[in-house]
Amino acid sequence: TYMLSSEKNTPEQIVVETPRGEKSMVKLPDGTEVWLNANSQLVYSTFSATLRKVELKGEAFFKVAHNEKVPFVVKTNECAIEVLGTTFNVMAYDEFGRKEITLLEGKVNVHTENAEQVLNPGQALILKNDQINVVEVTPAEASAWVENKFNFRNIPLTELMKRLENWYDVDITLENKSGKEVNFTGTFKNEETIWQVLDAIQVYTPIHYQKSDLREINITVE
Repeated sequence: TYMLSSEKNTPEQIVVETPRGEKSMVKLPDGTEVWLNANSQLVYSTFSATLRKVELKGEAFFKVAHNEKVPFVVKTNECAIEVLGTTFNVMAYDEFGRKEITLLEGKVNVHTENAEQVLNPGQALILKNDQINVVEVTPAEASAWVENKFNFRNIPLTELMKRLENWYDVDITLENKSGKEVNFTGTFKNEETIWQVLDAIQVYTPIHYQKSDLREINITVE
């Protein structure tokens, strides 16, 4: 279910924000469609005759309207993704310590401060600690969140908890008594309650959760 996002508009720029627990779909002036994940922000100004540029914080799935004369650029705080018309996912939450650009259709050119990398469909670029790594992926997994399905492959438990906070608008306190890094691989649907999701995670990872308030959860790694 997509909720209405808040928009803060000025004559110079338009800001679209989605709070925790919500997602939104935005249609840009050129016909490009953007799905914004929870706790994300998209900023754009009137597109010029030579450039279509947006700025992203958080995560978004783009279906860019093709226009070979006017490049479309997605700017994050660590890189810029340049396309003509294509379908791709950008994960750029600052707190996750990395950026991921996954290409479904077309071609993208990713610019960082020190490098430039072209992606083909089925590839993902991972930018971490100023290092670029290109891997082969199942691209539909990266954008499954648009349809309220979540596929995780070996992500840190700390990241999983941040994502749950965003999607379910809850506050999670994570205490890792073991001191070991715990990763999670699995799939679930956003239609499930937070408690159903935590019950499922408990089956595969050594965690124990306790509800401390209406929207507050304590999780202990045993």
